[in-house]
Amino acid sequence: MPSLKSRAVGTLFVLCLVGALGVWGCDQGGSPAPTPTGPSVGTVAASGASIAAKPTPAPSPSPNTPPADQDLIDALTEAIQDEYHAVWAYQYVLGLLGNVKPFANIENAEKQHVDAIAKLFGKRALDVPDSEWGDDDLPELAAITSLKEACQAGVEAENENIAMYRRLLEGSLPDDVAKVFAKLMSASLENHLPAFQNCVDKAK
Repeated sequence: MPSLKSRAVGTLFVLCLVGALGVWGCDQGGSPAPTPTGPSVGTVAASGASIAAKPTPAPSPSPNTPPADQDLIDALTEAIQDEYHAVWAYQYVLGLLGNVKPFANIENAEKQHVDAIAKLFGKRALDVPDSEWGDDDLPELAAITSLKEACQAGVEAENENIAMYRRLLEGSLPDDVAKVFAKLMSASLENHLPAFQNCVDKAK
């Protein structure tokens, strides 16, 4: 009949054999060692798969800049499309009549207006819309045949631009947007409009 000692050795042998299958381990003295704590390989693999499956986050707005609501997005979009229109129209005149003033100077200023509004989109991690103006819109400028007519069209465009900003500024706008809109309106009112009016008075 096996002794108690031989029974104990046999029991330890079984435990070590089970440990080899990943349930228990044995220390160098042959005693059962507890299973290491911490996540199992399967748990780590599952966690890694979960992390890998997460989509890349969208760009975050600038610090302290609240997310834009739809009304603000609409206002920014209307403003940038109006500035796009000015760039497109003044470039058309330059192509038609040559590098004439005040179109050459004001066309560059309008590009800066576009950039100023584009930065407002960027601060809110919003995509900057493309210009919606193209060859299909040429009929509105096709009647222009002289610098005087072109400058008169410029007067009308700047008046419309000023009216747009006045209307948008009556709404509830974040401080940074209101400051940019007010600055752009001032540029149109104090610089662009007088330049075109002077052109109408002097051009033939």
